[in-house]
Amino acid sequence: MIFVYINNKIETINSQSIETVISTIEISSSTPIPTETESTIFTSTTENDEPSIISSPKPTETIDENDESSITSSPKPTETINEDEDEDLNEYELKIKLDNTEEFKNTLNDLKNKYPEYFKNYKNLSDYVCDHQCFLNKLALVKLANDIKSFIDEYKYLLNEWQLYKYERINFLVSHDGLPLDEACYYSVPVQPFNYDKNFDGFFFIFAYSNDEIMKKVQKQFAKNIESCTKVEKIEMEGIEF
Repeated sequence: MIFVYINNKIETINSQSIETVISTIEISSSTPIPTETESTIFTSTTENDEPSIISSPKPTETIDENDESSITSSPKPTETINEDEDEDLNEYELKIKLDNTEEFKNTLNDLKNKYPEYFKNYKNLSDYVCDHQCFLNKLALVKLANDIKSFIDEYKYLLNEWQLYKYERINFLVSHDGLPLDEACYYSVPVQPFNYDKNFDGFFFIFAYSNDEIMKKVQKQFAKNIESCTKVEKIEMEGIEF
């Protein structure tokens, strides 16, 4: 009589039962186990077994390359995938050369008549002294920025969905900080004139938010005034929620 611990219980079995169990185990262990070679062949066969419900049947006939009627080309996609679909707006620095500012003399005179106190006290509001030509430069730069903005608006369809969304979010008017609060001094945020009261080497700057395709058209359209166009960085405008 032998005591055996089975399933948390102590059981008693006789020696004959033990012999039966051992015999059973020996018989079970005699089941053939596939060798490494056999396993590889089996796996390879499985991988090459292509279910017809998933794989398309391959043609068995030979195509004559000289017979144009037997050659069938793959259909072209009807839609072009835009790899830059999620590309953000880019910021561009436009180096500007103003060619004619005399046309803004009447506008400047009107502003001086409407806002005499502003021009009288302007020296106290600025780090630089802005003379008559300085104000003409500002007005000319605002006008050019607005012209560029109108041109970009004509090609907004070249913006992807995300770029257009951001463009419209910043599409509002602000007043030039070096000019009176007047309609003649307003510009739109997507195209911003930027200059000091004293220019540097005769050049000024405009910052525009767009994409490469549109800005190439802008450079061509305003080649007379744009000396260079440099991509700065992705748009990051503090204080504006997109």
